[in-house]
Amino acid sequence: MATQVVLVRHGVTDWNEEGRLLGRSDTPLNDRGRAQAAAVGEALRALQPGEIFSSPQPRTLQTAEAIATACDCPLRPDDRLAEVWLRAWQGKTFADLHDDPDVHAYLRDPFHRSDEIEPIASVRERITALIDELRAEPRDAPVVLVSHGDPLRIFVAELIGLPPGSFRGFAIDNGSISLARLGRKRSLVQLLNWLPGDLTTRTS
Repeated sequence: MATQVVLVRHGVTDWNEEGRLLGRSDTPLNDRGRAQAAAVGEALRALQPGEIFSSPQPRTLQTAEAIATACDCPLRPDDRLAEVWLRAWQGKTFADLHDDPDVHAYLRDPFHRSDEIEPIASVRERITALIDELRAEPRDAPVVLVSHGDPLRIFVAELIGLPPGSFRGFAIDNGSISLARLGRKRSLVQLLNWLPGDLTTRTS
């Protein structure tokens, strides 16, 4: 038995539009982000999801709450879907960090270790734990996972057996929906980075 998994990246925030690194900041959705969340909720209504797991950051919870309201299903925060934590880099733009050699090393190699950002190995560990749980406990109804760019890209890469460092090779935009079938032995990505309506955004 396979579980239908719906991956949703939170709606856009002011910091997204300004090119700032959000980390685990409390930055909320802006008006456009709230409209994106509502559009995602309407798009998922026909799927009749059974439950929603969300990162605990406010922007993801706001997105998940819009989906829960539209689909009339329960929502629970899950720390495994949290954004990558940042220290001094949080709130900065890449222009602000242009002279930081640590940033350039991280951009070249996602496995570069820095005290300023959660190691990708740590993010991968918590995401694979969630995948293992969903595989071990199949659901009849679709499960919605609301999270952030890197955790969701890592989820997709792990699901289809891509090399660990390859997650930067595809886009998952704010307000996007991706679909997968998660089986015990075989998984299939059915849709990647679909933006409902005409509410597209290409922010980092």
